[in-house]
Amino acid sequence: MRVARGAAYPLITSLRRLSSVFVSGLGSTTAVALGTGLGVLRLGLGVVKFLVQLGVFASVLYTLLALDIDPVERLLQLLPMSEASQDRASRAVTRAMRGVFVSSLKLSAFHAGFTWLTLRAFDAHFVCLATAASAVVAVLPLVPVALVAAPAVLELALLRGAPVKALVLAALHLGAYYFGDDLIFREVEPTLPYLVGLGVFGGMYTFKNPLQGVLLGPMVLALLSVGYNLHRDLY
Repeated sequence: MRVARGAAYPLITSLRRLSSVFVSGLGSTTAVALGTGLGVLRLGLGVVKFLVQLGVFASVLYTLLALDIDPVERLLQLLPMSEASQDRASRAVTRAMRGVFVSSLKLSAFHAGFTWLTLRAFDAHFVCLATAASAVVAVLPLVPVALVAAPAVLELALLRGAPVKALVLAALHLGAYYFGDDLIFREVEPTLPYLVGLGVFGGMYTFKNPLQGVLLGPMVLALLSVGYNLHRDLY
């Protein structure tokens, strides 16, 4: 992608100059319409780029985790450790990495299924949209996933005149957020949800692709925890 970007840079620069000259000779309305069209095209290209990066990252990560020949074990063979220590370290590192990957999938599936079930049970609107939002927000914790149910709670309380149902729905989603996330995060090596949250936000801040940061941040934190525990046990 870097090679393609570098090769296409002169062409993009020339097109920008030509478009600026072309737009300067048009009227204001045509220029605004053309600028809007170019903005929409740029947004579409950005979405395609994000999806391609996401697909490549997810497929490579899944392939590495599903290999019969463990790449972690091959890497640990380069270290001056005994065979028993290498085997123990390989199992610990693999368990930590799988825990991060699998827990992210479980978190997304749990909140999506829970949102769909509760909103259907309370006969709320926009069930599919809320379910998709729960699946995304559970993995990308920009806001607490319990806030996804806020429109349904307001609908029940204000539009339908059912404050008791609204309180029950809010309590269910808050309970799923606090207790469900805690149970799933225990599969990750640093079992404190606060540390896992720091790894998530640190990864999202460090890496350009937020989904990569969500997975790689807790993985790096888990590897540091595994390294500390192995050093304490072995030495």
